[in-house]
Parts: sequence; C-alpha cells; structure tokens
Amino acid sequence: MTPITIPDNVPLLLTTPGLSHGAQGALKACISCPMTLPEMLLTLGNAFPVKVWFKEPVTLRIGIGRMGRWTTDAQGIRHRKYISGTKVVTEYVFKKIFTPSQGYGYGSLYYVLRKNGRKGYHMPPMDKIERFEPVIDEEKTPKTFSSYEAFRDKFDLKFISEDQIKKLYTETSAQTGERYTPSDFRRIGPVGHQTLRTFLESFEGVDATEPGGGYVKRSSLNNQFYHVLEARHISNGGNLGRDITISHRFGQDMVYYASEYPGCGNGRYGILANKNEYLWMEDD
Repeated sequence: MTPITIPDNVPLLLTTPGLSHGAQGALKACISCPMTLPEMLLTLGNAFPVKVWFKEPVTLRIGIGRMGRWTTDAQGIRHRKYISGTKVVTEYVFKKIFTPSQGYGYGSLYYVLRKNGRKGYHMPPMDKIERFEPVIDEEKTPKTFSSYEAFRDKFDLKFISEDQIKKLYTETSAQTGERYTPSDFRRIGPVGHQTLRTFLESFEGVDATEPGGGYVKRSSLNNQFYHVLEARHISNGGNLGRDITISHRFGQDMVYYASEYPGCGNGRYGILANKNEYLWMEDD
C-alpha cells in the first residue's frame, strides 16, 4: 500500500499534558516513519481512541444483540422487540484497534467495544475509510480542582499546614509537569492504615505546641523527645506486600508517606493528606 499522510492533529497531540510514554511513542512513530493506512491505524489505535470517517455508510458491531422491554400494542398484545447489536454509521470512534499476535486473524485489524474488551470485531475494509484521527479519551483527561478550597478540603490540617497547602496548589507535579489533580491523591491500603495507627500513637500534629514538634516518643525507661517520628511496616519480601513508611521531622509542616517495593528502596512517595489518602509526589 502507498504510505499516507498523517492526520493534522498528530503533531498537536504531542503537546497534550500527561500523555503516557506509549502514547508519545505512537505519535512520534507516525511522524517519523512512513506508514500504510493499516500500520498507522494499528499504531495509533493501540494508544488512543481513533475517530474514523467513512466514504459511505458501513455496518458496525457496537454491542451485543438483546431482547428489549415488553411493550403493549394498540390491540393489547404484549411483545418484545429484538434490539440488534449493529449500527449503520458514517463516522465512529474506535476505542482500541489491534491485531492478534498469532493464530487466527493474525495480520488483520480488529476493534473492541471497550478499551479493555476481550472480543474483537473486524475493522471495515480500508478502502471505505475517508479520513481518521486519534482523539483524547475524555475519561482519562486530567481533571483539575475547581478552586483552592476544593484542593484544601482534601487535606487534614493535623498532617500539613495551610501555608504548605497553598504552596502545593501553585506548584506542579514532578511526574506530569502539570497542576495536581484529584487522581494524584492515592488511597492508603490496609497495611498503610495499620502503619498510620502506629504513627498516631505518638503524633499530635504538625503545628502542635508540644515539645519535639507535636509528638512525644516514649522510651521504655523515660519520656524522651525525638526530632524524627517514624512508623514503618516491613513486608516479608517477594510479592507479599509493600514496605510502608510514615515520617515527620521536627520543624517541618508536612508528614511524608512512602510505599516501596519489598527490600528495594524504590517505590512511590508523597505527602500524607488525610487518614485515607496521600498526595503522590514522585516515583523512584
């Protein structure tokens, strides 16, 4: 097949904030490598939904056929109408386009009804396609906070000062380079909650007036103030969990949360936001 011209929006999508490495790679591959229509649909359709316009109406499978609700006609007779799982369209957004890695259908293009769907359906003939372009999945577009108040409400002032919250609100994520979004607040799992309960046995708060920065760690012999309070859970290694660390240093106005791979020292790091979530800052 003759190589085709890339869609006009492909270079523009490269500037979209928060694109995954896979999505960036697909866009760059289309720009740098001459491709046939099937090759480009496959490259883009594995990373993006792809909107396709057809030269003439085509019939697509868009769902599973089913029986509709019971209805009563003018004569009082009840019946059900079969609802076909197909639709005639002149344009359509394909959630994902792929080709089987081996076996039946290898080398042919298929599409799925859902992004993670298992069953694929044949793409329409390539000669029926007029134009196409990748589109951003709106469900995955980062949603920013509507206001500072909405961002502040995610935090418990026991674990972070309001001055620090204001600073975070104006900063950008080290991972995406964009403002923090609700999806940057990650849930604390059962082991994290267990570690937090241990931490709270001594911790009073970042702005408390108690000696030692708001907490007292008691030794077995006497009451002794420590500059660092830390609670840790060490997993048994392998795939049996994560190493969790919650810590606070005297004079700082935030509490740190770390979830690391067992015995590795690498993982996900952030700031404890409340008793159920932490703000994801970076991966290491």
